Amino acid sequence: LVMQKQYTDALTDLNKAFELTPDNMMAVRLRGFAEIGMGDWDKAAADFTTVIEKDPNDAQAYERRGFVYRSQKKFTEAIADYDKSLEIKPDPDVYTKRGYTYVTYLQNYEKGIADYQQALRINPNDYDTQQRLQYAQAALAAKNTPPGAATPAPTPEAGLFTPMNIGIA
Repeated sequence: LVMQKQYTDALTDLNKAFELTPDNMMAVRLRGFAEIGMGDWDKAAADFTTVIEKDPNDAQAYERRGFVYRSQKKFTEAIADYDKSLEIKPDPDVYTKRGYTYVTYLQNYEKGIADYQQALRINPNDYDTQQRLQYAQAALAAKNTPPGAATPAPTPEAGLFTPMNIGIA
Protein backbone atom coordinates (compact mmCIF):
# COMPACT_ATOMS: atom_id res chain seq x y z
CA LEU A 1 0.00 0.00 0.00
CA VAL A 2 2.93 2.37 0.65
CA MET A 3 4.19 1.83 -2.89
CA GLN A 4 0.68 2.53 -4.19
CA LYS A 5 0.61 5.78 -2.19
CA GLN A 6 -2.35 4.61 -0.12
CA TYR A 7 -0.72 5.99 3.00
CA THR A 8 -3.71 6.04 5.38
CA ASP A 9 -4.52 2.37 4.72
CA ALA A 10 -0.83 1.50 4.89
CA LEU A 11 -0.48 3.20 8.28
CA THR A 12 -3.45 1.26 9.65
CA ASP A 13 -1.92 -2.04 8.51
CA LEU A 14 1.61 -1.16 9.64
CA ASN A 15 0.46 0.00 13.08
CA LYS A 16 -1.37 -3.31 13.49
CA ALA A 17 1.70 -5.26 12.36
CA PHE A 18 3.87 -3.37 14.84
CA GLU A 19 1.31 -3.94 17.61
CA LEU A 20 1.35 -7.69 16.95
CA THR A 21 5.14 -7.92 16.52
CA PRO A 22 6.89 -5.01 18.29
CA ASP A 23 10.32 -6.13 17.02
CA ASN A 24 9.18 -5.89 13.40
CA MET A 25 11.51 -3.14 12.18
CA MET A 26 10.34 -3.60 8.58
CA ALA A 27 6.89 -2.42 9.68
CA VAL A 28 8.47 0.58 11.41
CA ARG A 29 10.60 1.37 8.34
CA LEU A 30 7.60 1.14 5.99
CA ARG A 31 5.54 3.24 8.39
CA GLY A 32 8.30 5.86 8.15
CA PHE A 33 8.01 5.77 4.36
CA ALA A 34 4.23 6.23 4.59
CA GLU A 35 4.68 9.13 7.00
CA ILE A 36 7.09 10.76 4.56
CA GLY A 37 4.45 10.38 1.87
CA MET A 38 1.95 12.12 4.12
CA GLY A 39 4.42 14.86 5.07
CA ASP A 40 4.39 13.83 8.73
CA TRP A 41 8.09 14.55 9.23
CA ASP A 42 8.25 14.26 13.02
CA LYS A 43 6.68 10.80 13.08
CA ALA A 44 8.86 9.65 10.17
CA ALA A 45 12.00 10.85 11.96
CA ALA A 46 10.90 9.04 15.12
CA ASP A 47 10.32 5.80 13.20
CA PHE A 48 13.70 5.91 11.48
CA THR A 49 15.29 6.69 14.85
CA THR A 50 13.62 3.55 16.23
CA VAL A 51 15.08 1.49 13.38
CA ILE A 52 18.54 3.00 14.01
CA GLU A 53 18.34 2.28 17.73
CA LYS A 54 17.54 -1.36 16.93
CA ASP A 55 20.25 -1.60 14.24
CA PRO A 56 22.90 1.17 14.37
CA ASN A 57 24.39 -0.14 11.10
CA ASP A 58 21.26 0.40 9.01
CA ALA A 59 22.57 2.75 6.30
CA GLN A 60 19.15 3.18 4.69
CA ALA A 61 17.54 4.31 7.95
CA TYR A 62 20.21 7.03 8.34
CA GLU A 63 19.73 8.08 4.70
CA ARG A 64 15.94 8.30 5.06
CA ARG A 65 16.15 10.17 8.36
CA GLY A 66 18.64 12.52 6.69
CA PHE A 67 16.06 13.17 3.98
CA VAL A 68 13.44 13.88 6.66
CA TYR A 69 15.77 16.27 8.46
CA ARG A 70 16.57 18.05 5.20
CA SER A 71 12.84 18.41 4.54
CA GLN A 72 12.51 19.95 8.01
CA LYS A 73 15.39 22.33 7.21
CA LYS A 74 17.56 20.70 9.88
CA PHE A 75 20.60 20.70 7.64
CA THR A 76 23.26 19.93 10.25
CA GLU A 77 21.33 16.83 11.33
CA ALA A 78 20.73 15.83 7.71
CA ILE A 79 24.44 16.06 6.87
CA ALA A 80 25.33 14.03 9.99
CA ASP A 81 22.91 11.26 8.97
CA TYR A 82 24.17 11.24 5.37
CA ASP A 83 27.73 11.03 6.77
CA LYS A 84 26.80 8.03 8.93
CA SER A 85 24.99 6.32 6.06
CA LEU A 86 28.05 6.74 3.82
CA GLU A 87 30.37 5.52 6.58
CA ILE A 88 28.34 2.30 6.74
CA LYS A 89 27.82 1.87 3.00
CA PRO A 90 29.15 4.17 0.26
CA ASP A 91 26.21 4.85 -2.07
CA PRO A 92 26.22 7.25 -5.03
CA ASP A 93 22.63 8.32 -4.32
CA VAL A 94 23.53 9.35 -0.77
CA TYR A 95 26.58 11.28 -2.03
CA THR A 96 24.25 13.07 -4.45
CA LYS A 97 21.70 13.85 -1.71
CA ARG A 98 24.38 15.17 0.62
CA GLY A 99 25.88 17.19 -2.25
CA TYR A 100 22.44 18.61 -3.04
CA THR A 101 22.05 19.65 0.61
CA TYR A 102 25.45 21.35 0.57
CA VAL A 103 24.85 23.17 -2.71
CA THR A 104 21.17 24.07 -2.55
CA TYR A 105 20.68 24.84 1.11
CA LEU A 106 24.11 25.65 2.52
CA GLN A 107 25.77 27.18 -0.57
CA ASN A 108 28.87 25.12 0.26
CA TYR A 109 29.76 24.47 -3.36
CA GLU A 110 33.16 22.92 -2.66
CA LYS A 111 31.72 20.13 -0.50
CA GLY A 112 28.80 19.65 -2.89
CA ILE A 113 31.16 19.35 -5.85
CA ALA A 114 33.29 16.80 -3.98
CA ASP A 115 30.18 14.72 -3.24
CA TYR A 116 28.93 14.87 -6.81
CA GLN A 117 32.36 13.84 -8.07
CA GLN A 118 32.44 10.90 -5.66
CA ALA A 119 28.96 9.82 -6.78
CA LEU A 120 30.12 9.95 -10.40
CA ARG A 121 33.21 7.87 -9.61
CA ILE A 122 30.85 5.14 -8.44
CA ASN A 123 28.19 5.69 -11.12
CA PRO A 124 29.68 7.68 -14.02
CA ASN A 125 26.52 7.44 -16.15
CA ASP A 126 24.23 9.33 -13.74
CA TYR A 127 23.07 12.19 -15.95
CA ASP A 128 21.25 14.03 -13.13
CA THR A 129 24.36 14.09 -10.95
CA GLN A 130 26.43 15.28 -13.92
CA GLN A 131 24.00 18.18 -14.34
CA ARG A 132 24.10 18.98 -10.62
CA LEU A 133 27.91 18.95 -10.72
CA GLN A 134 27.96 21.39 -13.65
CA TYR A 135 25.53 23.69 -11.85
CA ALA A 136 27.62 23.63 -8.65
CA GLN A 137 30.83 24.32 -10.57
CA ALA A 138 29.20 27.27 -12.36
CA ALA A 139 27.81 28.60 -9.07
CA LEU A 140 31.23 28.35 -7.44
CA ALA A 141 32.85 30.14 -10.39
CA ALA A 142 30.23 32.90 -10.18
CA LYS A 143 30.75 33.18 -6.41
CA ASN A 144 34.50 33.55 -6.91
CA THR A 145 34.23 36.10 -9.73
CA PRO A 146 35.08 39.61 -8.48
CA PRO A 147 32.23 42.13 -8.73
CA GLY A 148 32.16 43.88 -12.08
CA ALA A 149 34.42 41.32 -13.77
CA ALA A 150 33.08 40.02 -17.02
CA THR A 151 32.64 36.30 -17.19
CA PRO A 152 33.41 34.91 -20.62
CA ALA A 153 30.61 33.09 -22.37
CA PRO A 154 31.41 29.51 -23.24
CA THR A 155 32.53 28.99 -26.80
CA PRO A 156 29.92 26.94 -28.63
CA GLU A 157 31.05 23.94 -30.59
CA ALA A 158 30.94 24.34 -34.34
CA GLY A 159 27.91 22.69 -35.81
CA LEU A 160 25.46 22.88 -38.65
CA PHE A 161 22.99 25.11 -36.80
CA THR A 162 24.85 28.25 -35.87
CA PRO A 163 23.16 31.66 -35.59
CA MET A 164 24.87 32.65 -38.84
CA ASN A 165 23.63 29.58 -40.72
CA ILE A 166 20.11 30.00 -39.35
CA GLY A 167 20.12 33.67 -40.41
CA ILE A 168 21.28 32.76 -43.93
CA ALA A 169 18.66 30.07 -44.29
